[in-house]
Amino acid sequence: MRSLRRGGDTTTTCIVNPRVLRELDCVDIKDDKANNARIILVVGGRWSVVGGGCAGMEAARRAAFSGHKVILCESKNQLGGQIKIAESIPVRHEIGDIIPWYEGQLKKLDVDIRLNVTANQQLLSEVNPDVVVIATGSLPKVPQSFMESIYNIADINLVMADEVLEESIATGNNVLIIGGDQIGMQIADYLADKNKIVTVVEEHNHFAEKLAANDRWYLIARIIQKGVRRIKNMKKIEILPDDEVWIVTGEGRENLPDIDTIVLASERQSERSLAELSEKIGIETHIIGDAKDAVGEASAMIMTSIAQGYDLARQL
Repeated sequence: MRSLRRGGDTTTTCIVNPRVLRELDCVDIKDDKANNARIILVVGGRWSVVGGGCAGMEAARRAAFSGHKVILCESKNQLGGQIKIAESIPVRHEIGDIIPWYEGQLKKLDVDIRLNVTANQQLLSEVNPDVVVIATGSLPKVPQSFMESIYNIADINLVMADEVLEESIATGNNVLIIGGDQIGMQIADYLADKNKIVTVVEEHNHFAEKLAANDRWYLIARIIQKGVRRIKNMKKIEILPDDEVWIVTGEGRENLPDIDTIVLASERQSERSLAELSEKIGIETHIIGDAKDAVGEASAMIMTSIAQGYDLARQL
């Protein structure tokens, strides 16, 4: 359970159950659409550091519960998306408990699960679905303000947030993380747990704003205890040709010596290329999770992703 906003509305809700406080409005009746069942293709792709796998699994579960024939496609060799990655974060192991539950529900409801599948025109032709649900998440991108500095990098290892957790890309011992929202802060926690020297820079005035209050407090307390340095109100990052790293804030310009790895964890963009293809050939198409919005206040949140999958599937 959690409150919707840190320091604001104290309405209680649940991260994994979108019916909480809406039980009278969201009455679930099994096979209520069986007489008008449609073929629904749910596509999941790359993980999104908070929601893509959850959105697709919940949409598939709820649509199948209503009696639709559901095919769930995943580009990787397992379900779970970002949850599989998130459970590797320190003290976040329990978050992965939801995956076996979804796997059991999808099996019980006879959802056709296809792993290691590339979502393309051939797949659409093969399945010939009545509805396509896009839950392909988001991809990290290089901030425009950082482009000039990239060309000056000589030996610094530059990696994306996804690569650190999903692909276990090795970092050096002195790491600069660009982006102090929940993704960047959790990566800082993860790397500090491996005895790395970590600095997080954030362009805004607060860190991990999207996290619920308790999660945020515990996370910040952990990284402070581990010696992670936080720099807020960052205006610019300068990298000189000799790999000299400078941070510009409202208080001035500061050198960060001996940085050997930079992790980009700030900006993301929705991955929805399949939506354009399915819409072009006239298939009813819906987009959920980070594929729908990767930058909004509620993006990259498990609760939002599950709720979107549930609400959409109830309407199909």
